[in-house]
This record gives sequence, C-alpha cells and structure tokens, in this order.
Amino acid sequence: MSDFVFQWPSILLLGILVPLIGLLLARARRARRRLAEAVGETTRTARVLRDHLRLIALLLMIFALARPGYAPEREGSTRSARDVVFAIDVSRSMLAEDVVPSRLEVAKQGVRDALEVLGDHRVALVAYAGSASIICPLTYDHDFVRYMLDQLHPRSVEFGGTTLQSAVELAVDQVFMEDRKGGHDFVVLTDGGDHGSNMDRAKESLEGMEVDTLFVGLGDSKDAVPIPMEAQNGEAVFLEVDGEVVYTRLKDAELADFAASSARIDYFKAGTRPFHLGQVYQDYAADKSAPVMELDSHVMVYREAAFFFMIPAFLLLLFSERWGVRGLRIVLIAGLSFFALPEAVAAAEGSFSEQFDAAVRMLEAGEASDAAQSFSALYAAASRDGTNAEVLAAVQF
Repeated sequence: MSDFVFQWPSILLLGILVPLIGLLLARARRARRRLAEAVGETTRTARVLRDHLRLIALLLMIFALARPGYAPEREGSTRSARDVVFAIDVSRSMLAEDVVPSRLEVAKQGVRDALEVLGDHRVALVAYAGSASIICPLTYDHDFVRYMLDQLHPRSVEFGGTTLQSAVELAVDQVFMEDRKGGHDFVVLTDGGDHGSNMDRAKESLEGMEVDTLFVGLGDSKDAVPIPMEAQNGEAVFLEVDGEVVYTRLKDAELADFAASSARIDYFKAGTRPFHLGQVYQDYAADKSAPVMELDSHVMVYREAAFFFMIPAFLLLLFSERWGVRGLRIVLIAGLSFFALPEAVAAAEGSFSEQFDAAVRMLEAGEASDAAQSFSALYAAASRDGTNAEVLAAVQF
C-alpha cells in the first residue's frame, strides 16, 4: 500500500487506553493468582495470553476507527447550481411605509428568506439608486451576504434618484461571468420608480449575457404615500421638493410592460401583501437548468483500509474469548498445514486418553500414590491446554 494515512488521526489518541487497560488486567491477574494460591491452586492458566490478545484487538480497532486509507486519488469538486444576483433599490422612495416596516426592509427580509433555500447557489448583492454599488460579490458564504445586507441603506450608493440601468451595467461588467452564460438569475427588488434609464439598452445587456431576470414589485400600486424622512434636528418629516410633499406608489404597469417585452424577464407583484421570496424564486427557477461549475479546490480520496484491521481484531477477540490457547494453537497449525490438522488433534486427544486409562488401571491395582501423581500431571497438562471443564472435573475426581 502506498501513501498510507489515517484520515481521522485524532482517534489515535485513544491508544493511550491500551496500556492503562493492560495495567488493570495485570492487576486483576495478580489478585486472581493470590486467591488461587490461598486455596491451594498452583496451576497456570492461559489468561495472560488471552489478555494480550484482547489488548492487541483493541489497538487494531482504534486503528480501524481512525479511517486508514491508501492509494489516494485527486478528485476535483463540482457544483451544479445557478448564480443569483440580488439588486435592491435603495432610493428614498423605498423608505415608504405602505408595507410594514418599509419597502426597503421588506426587500432585505425577502433576500434573507431566499437565502434559506439557496444552499448550493452563489449569491451576490448589488444596491442601486442614482448609481450602483456591488455590496457583495458572488460567494457561497451566505452568512457574509446576510451581514452585508444588514448594512444596506439609502446611503449605500453615491447619488440619489433611481436608474436601473446603472445596476444592470455594473452587474454585466463586474458580476456576471462569460463562461457561466445561461446560469445567472438577476432578482430586482424595487418599487418601479426610475429616472432616466435606457430600458431597451438595459434589456439588451441582460439578453447578451443570457441573464434571466425577475422583478419583484413592492408597495401600493393604487394609493400613493409620502416618504418619511428625518430632519437634521431629529424630527420626523416627509420628503419635500420645492415645498411640496413627494408621494410614491408602485409602478406596477411599467414593470409589467417591461417584463412582457422579453421572454427572459418575469414580474412578481408583491404589492403590500406578505410573501416568501425563497418560494417565489423556487417557482420561478423550477424549469431552469443549473450548469455544472468546476471548483478550484480538489479533494484527496483514499481507498478505505479499515477492514485490514477489523478482521484480525475480530478473530483475536474470538480466539481469546472462545478457545483461548487451544484455539490459537489450532489456528497456527491450520496456517502451517491444513491437511495435517485433523491427524494432529486426534493424536493429541488419543495420547491424553491413553494416559488417563493408564492412571485408572494403576488406581484399580491399588497403586494409589502412582495413580495420584499421574492424575496430577494430567490435570496440569489439561489446564495449560485449555481442556473443557468436564474433562478437568473427571481428572480431579
């Protein structure tokens, strides 16, 4: 195996348990030996070897849990998802309170709702009014998008007014990518007010990059409302121009007409009613393909080697718990000569039986002392070999 590694190396720290458990087992053996000596038992047992087998099995299991791997292969990672660019109108008209708490805050909450369903999508954030500004470039870090969204306000751009064209041109030049044509969605949250944009030119720019656009209209389309402001002394006032209070409403018809002029543009009228932009976007993008994007990062994939450790660990535990020394001896013999195993076992069992019968004959002949020595030797040999309890009981009897 080449380039062997442990993929979860921190698990190897569990290895410190092996010597600690070994000390506890040794202490238990000493206590058991003292107890056996106190009752006159002096025979050896296979417990030392069994404990060692258990410790080796535990160590092998720890190695297996650390996910050993070999033969690494470098694989590039890909994502299949669309890029979503949110453009938020931050003109003063978006401060109108015909939706609670304001059109702008509802737009920001709408983007937060959308982020909940855009797990594999890259997201960008653009603010626009009289000019446009990239608040957040395309990123998978949605938490950063949320943070930048909280900082959004009418002063996020340099000039007042409303020109959608500035947001479109900025996104086309600096956000949308040429190699991702057909994989961009441009979601515009606005009340539809616009001052001086060349809408035909904006539409051509979006179509040239094969961008799909969704307008979300916010505000009351029937009843115009004033725009609340804060005076320099902190007093709440309404926006005025030449001494006249400015009123605003959702330009619903203008947005609907613009959407109808292109197959790549859709319009959703949110108006003043509650809505979930995440669900709106999912319905809008349900039939759109998601291009595959090759990421710069690569991952190393290893072949799993845990079974190289788990199988020996299982066998060692099996031998230590079930057969002890005798079982291990049988396995070693099988590894050397499979065909010789039955004969070897039969010979061992035959030899024991013959010695037992000879001791019985001595006992029957009245040679009690010699018979006792033979039975004692048989008992010691049987104990070392892991002979079953019934045979040991017969010898001791």
